[in-house]
Amino acid sequence: MDGFHYYNLFETKGAEYLLTIVFFLLLIPFWIVLNRKVSAPVRVSQRASIFDNLLGIPQEIYLAMNHTWVQLMQPTKVRIGLNDLIVNMVGENQLNFFRQNGELVNKGDLLAQIGDNEKKLQIFAPVSGIISGLNPRLQDQKMIVGEVPYESNWMVDINPKNWQDEARELLSGEAAKNWLSLELGRMRDFFSGQFSDKLQNQPVILQDGGEISPEILSEMPAAIWNDFQQAFLSIPSEN
Repeated sequence: MDGFHYYNLFETKGAEYLLTIVFFLLLIPFWIVLNRKVSAPVRVSQRASIFDNLLGIPQEIYLAMNHTWVQLMQPTKVRIGLNDLIVNMVGENQLNFFRQNGELVNKGDLLAQIGDNEKKLQIFAPVSGIISGLNPRLQDQKMIVGEVPYESNWMVDINPKNWQDEARELLSGEAAKNWLSLELGRMRDFFSGQFSDKLQNQPVILQDGGEISPEILSEMPAAIWNDFQQAFLSIPSEN
């Protein structure tokens, strides 16, 4: 037939084009499936890592029920810090000290404040004594999220005046881990229901699996900070 030409597709570039198209058609669904399989375990691993760190309380650490921790450094010196659970919820916020070296503090006295004048949490002394040191790393700086718990974010050193009696009210070992697990449950309830009427544009409170979202308090209004203070951080003064 005049004007008709037969081309063998496999002797031309057409075969290469077809193979390229087929390759990408197969690659796209494979890439989607692969990313689903990788991303989910990564998120679970990150949540598990945070949770494990919070409950991995060294034997020498005592917990107070206002979420401060106490470590006996020497017979005449204890170190006090803020529980890493609270640091994770607040995020990197300014820490303002209210005490200086040489000052006497009683259990329940105000030590420091994290946050600003609108959104703030007050941190009270879990034991009594003379302040003998402030963490220079935190003076005029921010609490650091993700630091090794019970190390870098310590606040003050105190020479205790009534350690034997006051230590009986602190928690250590399995008792500390059990109490902290219960506190995590209380905090989930706090954020997920009790005060939802105060939130207009409610942020994401719980992640998949029921874990509290990181830096959740930083997204909350000042009223929620005040309620959180009363529910979890306040201890009565013994003055």
